[in-house]
Amino acid sequence: MKDLKLYPALALFFLSLIWGYNWVVMKGALADCPPLLFAALRVLGGAVVLFAILRAMGRPLRMPPLRYVFPLGLLQSTGFVGCTLWALEYGSAGKTAILVYMMPIWLVLLSSVFLGERIRGLEKPALGLSLVGLLLILDPLNIKGGTGLLLAVLSGIF
Repeated sequence: MKDLKLYPALALFFLSLIWGYNWVVMKGALADCPPLLFAALRVLGGAVVLFAILRAMGRPLRMPPLRYVFPLGLLQSTGFVGCTLWALEYGSAGKTAILVYMMPIWLVLLSSVFLGERIRGLEKPALGLSLVGLLLILDPLNIKGGTGLLLAVLSGIF
């Protein structure tokens, strides 16, 4: 019975390994495929799998209203996936991964601006430290690969 408590930690460990190494695989794939074509193929592959799952579950395949699909598709699929792979063409896998997954910083800032949510308590110093970390990663005094860095940050914002 004690071994069962170890399974979630092992699952998290292996998920982290697979997810982290995925960035190296994507960077390698870009040697043979342009970034936006690779992004389109990646999204198309995911859509095929999701359609198959919906069909197997007996769920309807009708499309939701375009007012929901269009902005989400434009921001999530085109903006996020496209900019991520485009950023990988210009930058390293490690730095790109870190910049792309700084989404929580942008979520706090954008929800404050557009939704009027207040930043309070420990959120303020956490946000400040996050922004300092972002500046240290970007290293504005010694910027190399600026296009890749900008695309990675844009991907996280999308």
